[in-house]
Amino acid sequence: LRGRYNWNKRQTASDIRTAISYFSQAVAKDPGYALAYSGLADAWSVLPDHGGRPSEDYPQSNAAAWKALALDPSLAHAHAVLGTNKIEYDWDFAAGEAEYEKAFKLDPNDANAYHWYAQDIGWIGGRQRAALSEAKSAEYLDPSSTSVQVFGGTMYVRTREF
Repeated sequence: LRGRYNWNKRQTASDIRTAISYFSQAVAKDPGYALAYSGLADAWSVLPDHGGRPSEDYPQSNAAAWKALALDPSLAHAHAVLGTNKIEYDWDFAAGEAEYEKAFKLDPNDANAYHWYAQDIGWIGGRQRAALSEAKSAEYLDPSSTSVQVFGGTMYVRTREF
């Protein structure tokens, strides 16, 4: 819970590093705790947006996501993390979208997955309308999330729906 709390704040690199510390402590206490690995995958994945090193952080994120899936193949969000990493770091859009599809199939209520998917396809030319639709799904699923709200507003601007 402490890891998730700090990850959800994610205003500074310190928040994310604190989340990584808490998730790492959970893994140390229970190496079979798949949700802690999923949390590590999340945290390492967003660290580059806060001054981290992509060449180090994305591989850490991928390793944690794969470990989470090895422990619990039903963890949808680990697929979403792999999807965003494939799109944002590897520039492998087809593989990234395939991972997102796995995430949506396993958990159609993961607001973060819709948010990240919207963000990722919103950067691809000509897909802003689809991204806005996905952003609206994220907002519907988690209307209290600040990051979901901010990104939704960004998509309205990108689609020129002021």
